[in-house]
Amino acid sequence: MKKMKKLGLLIISFLLASMSVNAQKKGLSKEKKAEIHQKILEKKLVYMKENLMLNEKESQAFEKVYRNYINKKQQLQEAFRKKIISKVKGDALTKMSEKEMNAVLDAKVEIDKEKNEINQKLTDNLRQILPPRKVIQYFKLERKFNKKLAQRFKNRRMKKRRLK
Repeated sequence: MKKMKKLGLLIISFLLASMSVNAQKKGLSKEKKAEIHQKILEKKLVYMKENLMLNEKESQAFEKVYRNYINKKQQLQEAFRKKIISKVKGDALTKMSEKEMNAVLDAKVEIDKEKNEINQKLTDNLRQILPPRKVIQYFKLERKFNKKLAQRFKNRRMKKRRLK
């Protein structure tokens, strides 16, 4: 129960901080987005370590593996934006040839393969440093954290819409 309260306070404090940032500035700069992502990462790491009840050795190894995973995932997301999203913005799709569209689809398939490889490597690395029960628990906690974070953002957006 205490952990849930801590998590709630942790998420609320993050959201309040990010809400004040958003209130000050309509569009976020790339640096500000990176700062927000970093704060989320730090809070998620604390949440994971506490809820997985990692000892010092496990905690250090987990953090190293997780940060590596996040860095690779962010690089892949950036590649996705550059190779796919930027190519199909607006009416660009209507102006593309079939050859160009097939190239975009091939790039998407390649990125999806890389995502699967990154996720498989994460699982393999976690298995090397944590017992199977904690690895499974990690995935449950990851889903739970992301769900709560998404809900908080959704609630915040709804609140903003009501204020307008």
